[in-house]
Amino acid sequence: MIRYALAVVLCLFAPSLFAGISCTSDPGTACDGHKHLLNSAYAFTEDFGVVPNTLTQKSVVDPNRFTTIAEGCPQRNLINFTNDAAAHVVMRAWVLISSATAPAGSRLNFRFVMDGVVRGEYVRTLRGPGQYPQGEEFGSVYVTLPGSSAGKRLKVQAWLEDGPGTVTIGQVLLIAQGTPTSNGAATTANGSTMTIDGTWRQISSTINVTSATDVNLLVQAYFQVNSGTPGQRISVGFSLDGASSQRHSEVAVPAYFPSGINIMDHYKSKPGFVQVPSGTRTISVWARMPDGGSAVIQHREVEAIAFPVTNDAETKMVEAIATNAKTIAKNGDGTVVYDPLLQGGCGWTNILQFMYPMVPSTVSQNTIGEAFVEFLGTANGLPQNVFLAIEILKDPICRDQFGMEVPCTDTSTVVGVRNAPGQSKPATADFTFVGFRIPGGRHQKVSFTHALLWGYDGAPTMVRFLLSHSACGAPTASAFFVGKRWMEIKAVTIPEPPGNQISCQFD
Repeated sequence: MIRYALAVVLCLFAPSLFAGISCTSDPGTACDGHKHLLNSAYAFTEDFGVVPNTLTQKSVVDPNRFTTIAEGCPQRNLINFTNDAAAHVVMRAWVLISSATAPAGSRLNFRFVMDGVVRGEYVRTLRGPGQYPQGEEFGSVYVTLPGSSAGKRLKVQAWLEDGPGTVTIGQVLLIAQGTPTSNGAATTANGSTMTIDGTWRQISSTINVTSATDVNLLVQAYFQVNSGTPGQRISVGFSLDGASSQRHSEVAVPAYFPSGINIMDHYKSKPGFVQVPSGTRTISVWARMPDGGSAVIQHREVEAIAFPVTNDAETKMVEAIATNAKTIAKNGDGTVVYDPLLQGGCGWTNILQFMYPMVPSTVSQNTIGEAFVEFLGTANGLPQNVFLAIEILKDPICRDQFGMEVPCTDTSTVVGVRNAPGQSKPATADFTFVGFRIPGGRHQKVSFTHALLWGYDGAPTMVRFLLSHSACGAPTASAFFVGKRWMEIKAVTIPEPPGNQISCQFD
């Protein structure tokens, strides 16, 4: 069921799997775009913003300069996050800037607010005519949010600092996932400026995350770029316990200054260990400019939040990465898609896929994670409109170019889905389908996944990371190129009494 749609679509899906679970719901449709989890140690919310929302330039001294663009449902008194006990919380937001009359280079600021407390503030710059829709994503960690059965109000706000003119917000999605404080979290920010160049340099302070059990870690970073050569590459990586980064995210110096960049990643394991072991772990962020040059950065932040590994069959983190360059042709690569939402149009290209194993049918799970893709440029040097999607296939069957069934790996060329009695059909789950515009040069996109139920049909699940043109018939349409891309999914088991597994149904 499509729960939210505009000219550029952002949709989430989830299968209906349980009855009688404790999740906010209404007999009508007043709060369809707002769901949150009750009575769980792993509080969760998902809220769509009311759009379009047009912002006008506000003075820096205006106490009401921020406008709320996403929050809880008014019919529930804006309550959208209920953590009975103290919790750490990871908050993430996706915002689509559909148009603007404010000039290129105008600053647009975003922030999270939890019960009146500001958590994280992020600056972006408008790219100007021909560059919309402009998609932006950002995240923050709230360390030790006090518990309250009455619930809390979480919202995302925006402020247009420069002008003259307006900016129109076309889409907003807010999600937040809690975890008990025994699992550990930390955050720190340094507002001073520093210069990065071709040498790896630590750009953040070091944080300590202490967990009572073995964990997987979600890590986030933010820094503001004040100067540099637009389009030049910045490599960014996270260091766990002083070790080298497990991977690097490649981002581009933005076209206008100042402008912030958010990076999300994860640590599934520590070298020498299957998982990240309990105790105190140190995390820092490092960066360099591998192609030479330098840039001045500021407001350097690092955050981490831990989720337990109580049973690997129930709380598995699965990841995949590819580093080879790949061309995204205007009409795709012939990838067959099964989700009706994705069918038709320009055709899709499969840039990454992996299998998520079958999980016990008695386990209640949410999932959370992130995906990253590096855009290397376009064939004609002009901006292109792009769709990014993640399709979920339950109990898939894969065939090679000769039609023979083969194991489902990322080298399979044809994917089918079993459809025999008692076996599942294609099923969408808790992932993002978004549209945005990429510039003609280097760019990057982070997308996060959502903490909803999935994977309960007694069969493994294929996860496919897809890209497509969204305007392949335009006179300026051309192929574009991607480099490094990676993705992970972390299962979060909801530890409730047997027979009373609690999570949310979202459709």
